[in-house]
Amino acid sequence: MSMYDDSGLSGRFAALAPEPLSGNWNEVLDRAGAARNGRQRFERSRAVLRRRRRLVVVLAALALATAAATAGWAIVREIVLDKGFIGLPPMGATPSAPESGKLVIQYRVDAEGLEHPAGRGWVYADGRLITLHEKSDLPEAANRWSSGFLEQRLTPEGVELLRSEIVSTGLFDHHQPAGINSSPHNVIQVRIGDRLVRHQGFPERLQERLADLESWLPASAWAKRQMRAYVASRYAISYWAQPQTIERSRILPLLPATAEDLLRAKDAVTQHGHLGYPGFPLLPITHYVSDLTTDEARALAQALDAAGLKEQTPAAQLAYRFEIPGTSVDPPRPEKGPVRNAVFISFEPYLPHGEWECSPCG
Repeated sequence: MSMYDDSGLSGRFAALAPEPLSGNWNEVLDRAGAARNGRQRFERSRAVLRRRRRLVVVLAALALATAAATAGWAIVREIVLDKGFIGLPPMGATPSAPESGKLVIQYRVDAEGLEHPAGRGWVYADGRLITLHEKSDLPEAANRWSSGFLEQRLTPEGVELLRSEIVSTGLFDHHQPAGINSSPHNVIQVRIGDRLVRHQGFPERLQERLADLESWLPASAWAKRQMRAYVASRYAISYWAQPQTIERSRILPLLPATAEDLLRAKDAVTQHGHLGYPGFPLLPITHYVSDLTTDEARALAQALDAAGLKEQTPAAQLAYRFEIPGTSVDPPRPEKGPVRNAVFISFEPYLPHGEWECSPCG
């Protein structure tokens, strides 16, 4: 309503003077002016309140949207981490805690003759159980070739039940001589006192039990039974050339500049091995292994991706390969050659006891 509406002004005058007044129009006008000013102040107050209400509503909507977005991100992150992954974890994934742990049991069970796929396991004093399964149909598996590293957690009772089951077989009553069999297949280690004792081979019943812990460990043995992805805090970056091994100083300049700078700034542990086939001469191979944080490993992977070096079928391991131009070398027999020499780079997570595992290695 306009303040110049005559009927409105009459109403205001009537409200101000219900009884007839004397003919002092100056007083009447003064009172009418006071009413108009009061009305203006009232309208301004209402406008301010409306603006404040709108501001509060907008802020509340923004807060609700932010909370919804945050909750949505958390849900996505949880969905991702409920499955294993190959390579580096999703951005923002929380690393397994604590970063380090005391290894009390380690085993590798081969699938031959068993209902369950081949698997490896690491059990820590804090209850963490980390497993890696080959060709697994687990719903939590990263893909059909590998589960990726998965994590569960046992109670102290569960750790002791598992350890007792292993020790009760009598395998560790007499320690095997060191180096009696260096095969990684069907091997088990148990902490006895202050050291890990290794045994090669174990009974079929124990193989079955290790391959499927959930089938016999009671509910009280599990602190967290649901499998989740194991998220490491650090990564082992291994790089080498094959079939002809070459020095680290010759490999690094072949990499993209960012990758070269990252690896050159890190110390590298040298590991010596061999490449070849049974019954034929083996070729010496030297690996160089550097320790990177997850962020550093991600930056390295991005540099290698940008150069188009990623392997085409990363089934069980994040790995890169490229041929060295202008090279011609003999492959290990019985392969036919010559072939170009190639550089390989692989990423593996460090486990809580400070070691890393070759995921696709048989």
